[in-house]
Parts: sequence; structure tokens; C-alpha cells
Amino acid sequence: MKRHKSLFKLSREHHDGLILAQLLKQDAPQYKGMPHTPHEKRTYALNFFKTHLIGHFKAEEEILFSFGKGKSSRLATLTGELIFQHQNLAANFKLIELENENYVHIMDETGYMLEQHIRLEEREYFQLLQEELSEEELEELGNRLG
Repeated sequence: MKRHKSLFKLSREHHDGLILAQLLKQDAPQYKGMPHTPHEKRTYALNFFKTHLIGHFKAEEEILFSFGKGKSSRLATLTGELIFQHQNLAANFKLIELENENYVHIMDETGYMLEQHIRLEEREYFQLLQEELSEEELEELGNRLG
């Protein structure tokens, strides 16, 4: 199913999140123009989390997920799962900030978690939302997301 225009902004942000996810993985190739050392990756990831992901999570939790309320039980289940994942990701970024001896492992784990989270939103949640919301509801969603 083609992505509805109301979700374009979040999908573009997801693309940037997938780049971060790859960067955090230990086995991922190096990207030109991106940080290479664990410390540089840590600094980049924490900045991205603070300047992009916190606001992204807030928009999803306060706006996007509210449009799924009262719809199917599958949408309700996914919403709960996605909020739980937001909390786990935020907790991992706090652990990365501590820069203890495990932060490289935690960055790797966070990269995989973030990728899985974004894929779930894009492939399942957005698809289901598009099927269950009316065109008017989707338009209102787009307006509220900006």
C-alpha cells in the first residue's frame, strides 16, 4: 500500500533514524561523512536522540497514536508495543550517555532495536492506520503532525 501523505513527515524522520540505527551497529560498514570511532558515534547518537528522536517520539505518542484509539484491537496492541519500545530506546540512550565500559555493546543493541522499531511502525502500524482511518481522519492527522 502506498504511504498516505499525512505520514510523509514521520516516514522521512524514520529514514534518518534508520541511518542512525546502522551507524550504531558494530558490524555495519562505515559511512562517508559519518562518525567512525565509538566515541564519535556516541556523541552523534546522543545529539540525534536529544534533537530529533525525543520530539519524534512525543509527536507519535501525543498525536499519531491518539488517532488509533478506539480502532481495532491489533492497532491498540501495536500502540502499546510501540510506546514500550520508545521507553526502552530512551533508557538505552541514557545508558549510552553514561559511557561506561558497556556503551559500545549498548549502542549496537540500540541500533538493532531502533531498526526493528522503525520497521514495525512503517510496515505494520502505518499500514493498519491507513486501512482503518477515513480520508478525513488521515488529513486531520497530517495537519496535526505539521
